[in-house]
Amino acid sequence: MESASTTPAATPASQAAASQAAGAQVPGAGGPQTPAAPSAAPRRRAPTGPRPPRVALGLGIVCAFLPPFIYGLMIAASVLTVPWWAAVTISLGAVLLLVATIQWFNVWRAALFVLGAALAAATWMYILSWSQLPAYNGPLKVGEPFPAFYALRANGTKLTQEVLKGGEGSHLIVLFRGRWCAYCMAQLADLDASHRSFDLRHVHVIAASIEGGAETLQTQADFPNLEIVSDAARKLIDATGTLHPGGAPNGSDTAAPTMVLIDQQGVVRWIFRPTRYLARPSSEEVCAAIDEVLPQVW
Repeated sequence: MESASTTPAATPASQAAASQAAGAQVPGAGGPQTPAAPSAAPRRRAPTGPRPPRVALGLGIVCAFLPPFIYGLMIAASVLTVPWWAAVTISLGAVLLLVATIQWFNVWRAALFVLGAALAAATWMYILSWSQLPAYNGPLKVGEPFPAFYALRANGTKLTQEVLKGGEGSHLIVLFRGRWCAYCMAQLADLDASHRSFDLRHVHVIAASIEGGAETLQTQADFPNLEIVSDAARKLIDATGTLHPGGAPNGSDTAAPTMVLIDQQGVVRWIFRPTRYLARPSSEEVCAAIDEVLPQVW
């Protein structure tokens, strides 16, 4: 008789343990699962919003604030013209800064716009009003004798209208505002550097202002190829009608920039009086005028 082999019956505890093991090994099983390991944190993405426009801002800054520096270099180089281009360019810069501020408002852009607009307004006021000279209604006329006057040279000796007659050459009288005027100093520097051109044409350049003897000595030392005279007594200014009342920055009187060419007989041959003291003819332009009205002197 064969003996039957029997498998021991599973107890409830062993069934529960087997069920838990199966649930842990088979994904999706109904039993409890082992928690997955935590994954790495996702990388933070850069913001995808629109960047503030910078083209109008950059162009506005350049147009609004670069022209004053360029104009300063022009004055240093004795290029003395009315800077209409600067006023237009600065105004364009202010408009571009306004556009940039509207596109993307912040305090810095608004401040740049206000500064640019103020600079544009001041530039237009300077050109259209502050630099304006009074219209010339004086006695000087081309073809008539230069009026009587006297002034003092840097060495203290007198210069009168008699010196302008009977000499070997002609004279160019340059009335300037003073040492404090950057435009005047640039003009005198240009004339001084071109003294050989005037010597070739037998033209003696005399520069006069209403400053006193100390300033005249200093200006003479700065421009040794010119003759600098003091018209502190205003005899030359009054004789030529070239006073600019209140024309100095402190409100005092000054000479209106004027150039007068006088021939060997003491007769006026050419007069230059700008409408704005910003503009002065270059030495090349003055020599061209001399060649036109006094072609026989050289």
